[in-house]
Amino acid sequence: MILITGGGGFYGRNIARYLLDRGKEVLLLQRSPVQVTPFLAPFWDKQLKAVKGDVVNLPHLMSLVKKYNVESIIHLALAADRQGRKSEVPFYQVMQINLQGTINILEAAHIFGLRRVTFASSNTVYFGKNELPKGLYHEDLDVPVLGHWKHTTPSKKAGEQICLMYAKEYNLSVCMIRGGTGYGPGSHGANPPDVMIPNALEGKPVDLTHLPENSTFTPVYIKDLAKGYGLIHLAESPKHHIYNISSGNMYTFSEIARTVKEIIPKADIRLGSPSPEVVPFCPSIERAKEEFGYSPDYADIKKGIMAYIDYLRNGTY
Repeated sequence: MILITGGGGFYGRNIARYLLDRGKEVLLLQRSPVQVTPFLAPFWDKQLKAVKGDVVNLPHLMSLVKKYNVESIIHLALAADRQGRKSEVPFYQVMQINLQGTINILEAAHIFGLRRVTFASSNTVYFGKNELPKGLYHEDLDVPVLGHWKHTTPSKKAGEQICLMYAKEYNLSVCMIRGGTGYGPGSHGANPPDVMIPNALEGKPVDLTHLPENSTFTPVYIKDLAKGYGLIHLAESPKHHIYNISSGNMYTFSEIARTVKEIIPKADIRLGSPSPEVVPFCPSIERAKEEFGYSPDYADIKKGIMAYIDYLRNGTY
């Protein structure tokens, strides 16, 4: 059994589907009841189970590992802020969930001798307080101490250090995934594709004039992100601790908007004027390609958008 914390979220449900398709048993852990999406319904209460719980409760985590014979954990649980909006969770509780929760996961893995912990880090750890990485960047790039986003990015940076210390202290197999920005089935996000596509299908105008049209973005279709998580988590002996997972491609917001309009001609999408301060950047996925054969099936943004539209219209996963 593979335990996915934060398993009822966008990433968790799609990663679960990837693992289920490969014959694995999955346990979703979530603070609130997990909503069954159509693409998980065929597996519900069979290969797939869900429990309500909190990563800050170490005894409960340990009881789950024992009861369900958990052999590894994918740790996604996070109390997140959303691009500057104040978190609804008190700060002390944010720290408990994001940091103590990570410690608890690693401690349970150590105590029970689990095969692996895969920690969901973030592409945003590369972002400095006043600047973004330039060009193509790799996992060995020095990560700035200060960065964007009030809680999420610092928590991910601290989480990575905690993971590395546990890996060294107890010889745990720990992998950290710095993922690109996912879009696709089950998303309720605020990134450009997830705003543009559903609204365009419903005939609603999309006002993104606060975003320069030449701003760069590294979207990854959620099935490709789930594939990366699955390949790394199931791998026998990863050679590194940190991996970028993305589409491997960079797009401007205007390119994404044009693609949506090409497929949905009536789409009304408005972007801001170009900014001379925009610097192109894109995460390298060569490490995952070389080591695990990771190859995004939806690297072309048009293919990903068409798949997402097919899901929204027809439920096709």
